[in-house]
Amino acid sequence: MTQTVYLKLSQITQVHEKNVPLASLGEVYCSEKSVESRCRAMIVKRIRGGGKQRESRLVGNVMEIIQQIEREIPGTSVQNLGETDYVIHYQPPHRQNVRQVRASLHSPDILS
Repeated sequence: MTQTVYLKLSQITQVHEKNVPLASLGEVYCSEKSVESRCRAMIVKRIRGGGKQRESRLVGNVMEIIQQIEREIPGTSVQNLGETDYVIHYQPPHRQNVRQVRASLHSPDILS
């Protein structure tokens, strides 16, 4: 039986992780929840970069995502309800924020 997956991608999405799952780009719906979960977790873009962490932008097309879903989950049909082209704006995590999180984890308030 064919499962239909509905996509509604945002025009531009800001991310902080180099592996971008489909769920970060917009809404995903399927009546079969296991198929929906697999689609939402599917990595659709990987931010490539050398040693330096910089902001970058990637442009993608929904056709690539549709092909990936149909290839990785046989028996699915994909309907696009949103944008056909999308932009991913990658911003690396800020070092200061990482230090603040680490400091708060070692705070006496948390340990008591």
